[in-house]
Formats: sequence, structure tokens, C-alpha cells
Amino acid sequence: MARLLSVALLGLWLACTVVHADVNVICLMQHCADESFKCGTDATCATAVTCMSGCGTDQKCVIKCVDSYGNDVFSRFTSCAISKHKCITLEKADPAFTCSKPEKTVKSFNMSKLEGNWYKLGGTNPIFDCYDCQHHHYGKTELVDGLKSSSLKIDYLANSQAGDVLHKVCQRTVTQPDPKQPGVLMHNYETAGLALNDEFRILHVDEKDSFALMYYCGDTTVYGYEGLNLFSREPTLSEFSLSMAKQVIELYGYDSADFCTARTTGCPF
Repeated sequence: MARLLSVALLGLWLACTVVHADVNVICLMQHCADESFKCGTDATCATAVTCMSGCGTDQKCVIKCVDSYGNDVFSRFTSCAISKHKCITLEKADPAFTCSKPEKTVKSFNMSKLEGNWYKLGGTNPIFDCYDCQHHHYGKTELVDGLKSSSLKIDYLANSQAGDVLHKVCQRTVTQPDPKQPGVLMHNYETAGLALNDEFRILHVDEKDSFALMYYCGDTTVYGYEGLNLFSREPTLSEFSLSMAKQVIELYGYDSADFCTARTTGCPF
């Protein structure tokens, strides 16, 4: 009884404080009682919820809260309450948002070319592309349910609100859904308890396989997002390769000056 009362109080608190969200307290008590109770009694999870309650539909604010306070307890709570049972329904920040997907992608591409290490040198989305030490490692390409698939582990550093530098890890599954569009890949993963499916479009891979240009588009229950990323096999590009990459970026109608630059050297992993 005490646990259910705690869950009910948490639900009522969420209903009163979380802006741009509908909270079904009965649903939380019926389907997510354990996850809600653990979040309410876990200092870090409770702080994450408190932090996000003041964000509304501010995408940058939400990401900062998750970077600073997101933990396994928080992920289990949001997975249950938002993704699985829809006890908390979040208002979409911009219902009219649509991705501006480049139509032209590589005509032929073997996913095995991605295997191994890549470094994100920067991108056009300041919220997602500017973390330091973004190291991507693709596993071996395999055939799963008739589709080419591989694992992807992303390590990166995030700065918390308290000024701490935190090592973050994201695990993804990458698939090539349509062999007729080899340059279009899907990234399936979970972050902060939310199941996400991002579409990546490979626009260019240079002949020496030293750099790649990829566009991505995704959507959460709250906001959509997109960006253009420059990846390299090495932590840095030679002046010649960087010059070539800038030419390719401009070829697709982007300005390399709009790219944020991420640190890729001196990393702890």
C-alpha cells in the first residue's frame, strides 16, 4: 500500500509539474508501479525527472538533463511509462517538422565497408553532433532475417550540468532495409528508455575509404531532428582529404562553415 501511495504521489507530481505532457496516474499504478517507485526513490532518477519537468519542448534542455542525470533506473521508468504503456504522453514540439532528406545517395554500397572504427569529426546539428570523442565501432556485417545487419557501438563524452565529463555509450543495430537503395540504412536503438529509429543516408565515401559523409533523420515522441555528419577512419584528416570533404559537402548544398567541430584526439577510449 505504501508503495502504491508513493507511485500515486509521483504521478500527481508529474501531472502538475511536467509541462506539455499528459500523465495518467492510474496507468502508472497499474503498469509501471515498480519502475515509478524505484525512480521516485532514486536520487539521480528523481533529479532527471525534476530537471526535465522544466524543459517543456526545449530539445537542448531535455538532452542536457538526460546527459547529466540519466541512468538505468530512469531508462526503465521512461521505457515503461512512455514507450510501452503510454502512461505519459508528450506533446510534439513541432508537428510540422519534416526532414529535408537528400535524394541522391551512393549508388552502390556494401555495408561491410563500414566495419571497424570511425570518428565523427563534426556535423550540422549543434545538439547531437558536437560531443567530444565520438568514436563509432561497427561490427561484422551479417545476414539477419534476410537483411544485412551489423552492430554499432558509439562512445562519446558529455558535459553534465555540474561540470563533470561523463563517458556515454550507445548501442545500435544497423540494417540495410532495401537492397535497391544500398545507401539508406536504419539505426535502431534505445536512449533514455525511448525506442528510436533513425534513417541514415550515405552521401559519399571517398575512394580510399578515409572519410564518409552521412545525413541522418530521426523522430522522438516530442521532436524531430536531422543533421549531416563527416566521419573519418582516423581521428584527424589530412589537409588534402579535408579539402576534398569540404568540396563534397558543398556539392550537396551545405556549407562546411556551418559544421561544429568535435574533438577526436586525446580521448580516454
